[in-house]
Amino acid sequence: MGEYQLLPAGLLALASFILMAAEVLAAVLVLIPATGVHGFAIMLALLLTYSAGISINLLRGRRDIDCGCNGPADKQLLSWWLVARNLIFAGLAGLAMQAPSGRIMNWLDLLTILFGVLVATGLYLSLKQLLAQLPAPVTLRSAA
Repeated sequence: MGEYQLLPAGLLALASFILMAAEVLAAVLVLIPATGVHGFAIMLALLLTYSAGISINLLRGRRDIDCGCNGPADKQLLSWWLVARNLIFAGLAGLAMQAPSGRIMNWLDLLTILFGVLVATGLYLSLKQLLAQLPAPVTLRSAA
């Protein structure tokens, strides 16, 4: 988090704890039907915060920072794709905050949602993998 250079060094530990606690709280609240809206509201705020931090650093020309999205095992550098992804997820969180229609879901609705989520996840992972391969051809061309 310190690599983003958005906060004074003395606030980094507190800010890291607050962000981690907010992520856990959002995940727990979403699982409880009565508090799901609050969980999605926290997710929306977090995603917009992360998008702002990434955007500020991209505008500063600082692209060589690990976003921290995938943990320490998988380094992913800052890009406008991450901002777009976060804004798409923020939009989905906003949609999830909407009041239900009152229509009772049947098995076909649940099956459609399940397959929709599986397809969207597959597309997201495929696009992420394709974007991860972009720097390699550019590097090869400039070295030749």
